[in-house]
Amino acid sequence: MKLGKLSARTALIAIITMWANSAFAEQSKRGLFEGNLPSGGGVVFFVQGNHAISAYLFDAVAHQASFGGAAVAANGTFTIAAFPSDTISGTVGLNSISAVAAGQNVTAARLAIFGPSDDVGGRFSGNALARSGSSFDARFLFDSQGRIFFMGT
Repeated sequence: MKLGKLSARTALIAIITMWANSAFAEQSKRGLFEGNLPSGGGVVFFVQGNHAISAYLFDAVAHQASFGGAAVAANGTFTIAAFPSDTISGTVGLNSISAVAAGQNVTAARLAIFGPSDDVGGRFSGNALARSGSSFDARFLFDSQGRIFFMGT
């Protein structure tokens, strides 16, 4: 009899634990998202762990590239003070990001994978050396269509 009560109690604890764990689960939004600006150019977002976002803005009208990063709130919203002077704000969804970048509405779709194989990551950064001897920060992004984005600061 005691064994039966213990088993029922254990089963009840297991059910409550499974219910509690599933209530706090979150779907992964991490990945590379890419969208086109209506006036020309584009924006690439890189979401890490659902809670951090980086944006790389290529404005063809202003002939300017901007980048920045920020935290993503629990409801998916973010505001990035991008270097040198842009503000990018929006919401991260499961398969897309809706944002305002360079004063324009943009929807960036999640890309399937970063490249032809999973061996190549989507984002690299490091220092580059100019012919003059000065160094600068270099960032490369690779998308699933084989395009390479470069930004030097």
